[in-house]
Amino acid sequence: MKTILRGMKIGAAIITCNRPEMFKVCLESIPMHKLHRFIIVDDSVDKTHIEYEPHSSIHTHGKGVAFAKNAAFNYLFNEEKCDYVFLIEDDMRIINADIFDAYIAASKLTGIEHFLFGYHGPANKAGISGGDPVPRIVIDYPGGLKIALNQHCVGAFCMYTKSAFDVVGLFDTTFHNVWEHVEHSLRLVKNK
Repeated sequence: MKTILRGMKIGAAIITCNRPEMFKVCLESIPMHKLHRFIIVDDSVDKTHIEYEPHSSIHTHGKGVAFAKNAAFNYLFNEEKCDYVFLIEDDMRIINADIFDAYIAASKLTGIEHFLFGYHGPANKAGISGGDPVPRIVIDYPGGLKIALNQHCVGAFCMYTKSAFDVVGLFDTTFHNVWEHVEHSLRLVKNK
């Protein structure tokens, strides 16, 4: 896929907490050459078990995933002035180096400013984690683009535009370790 990222500032963050083996697999899968800015946000209380160099890191010391994702947003959108931000939880593994290009191209074509990867874990699949995807509907766009709409909101790999972030802002930190992305996505749907 030809890159469409020229002239746009793309940022990504891995959100991690106490899973060094998963973190390592996730980190090694990130196509860094596609990004302008990258940060690791570690929410574990003890950070001595993960190597971050040469990457920048922020430590949120057990405050929860919503707080950690907000730290990533603040750094990438507010300090680094990124146009697009990808939040990647540490149990994800990127298998297609063009994923950032594909999400941004889909956003530009459809006008959708926030995407979630829908097939992490058993949600939106036929029964189990390894099951086939079962979207509610697939929308065909020009040029062969297909967007699957799923029943469940899965927040392990997400893309946000700066304009979407400007409308709804940060995650609600009353959600300590789950559901923060569902509430945030709902706010995006209601306000965009």
